[in-house]
Amino acid sequence: MPRTCNAEPCEATVCNGNVSLVPIPIKFPFRIVGQQAKSCGSPGFDLYCDHKLGNLLRLPNAGNFTVDAISYSLREIKLSDPSNCLPQKLLSLNLTTTPFRGVRQKDFWVYNCSGVGDHSDLYDEIDCLGGSNYKIVSVPRGVNVTNTNCKLMKIVSVPTNYGLYKLNITKLSNHSSIDLTWDKQT
Repeated sequence: MPRTCNAEPCEATVCNGNVSLVPIPIKFPFRIVGQQAKSCGSPGFDLYCDHKLGNLLRLPNAGNFTVDAISYSLREIKLSDPSNCLPQKLLSLNLTTTPFRGVRQKDFWVYNCSGVGDHSDLYDEIDCLGGSNYKIVSVPRGVNVTNTNCKLMKIVSVPTNYGLYKLNITKLSNHSSIDLTWDKQT
């Protein structure tokens, strides 16, 4: 029997956002706030429709992410940063209070390096986070940072899919999206 909202069946709905985007049909466990009744989705699966960006998912501490794709059969959602600085969102991302978790995790150490000196080629400079007298850099798990002007800010786990995990992407700045999964909802 199909799920109902307000005595009506919950139909798949699309966000009437940016026409250049391929519309993503939104259905249970997700719902679009303001377009579908609360009973059409599960807690933590609320999406918001932005008429320029399309569907947005708000995650605690990290803010809004653009929904790039949803696979209901695999229970996976692909998200990107509408501001094009995914590492900034990853610094505050905490999924513990959400129904989501990473499909696979890729760990990076993020450092604040003071001064404008030359940094090793092993360091991935994150342009969208640096300033005039400091750089924010990352290194993959297991790479030592020997520059004494660099202080560890955080270890960041990037939720990624299995294909990207196997590609062994070694730069945090090369990640443009994250992949999350969820448990079956009833």
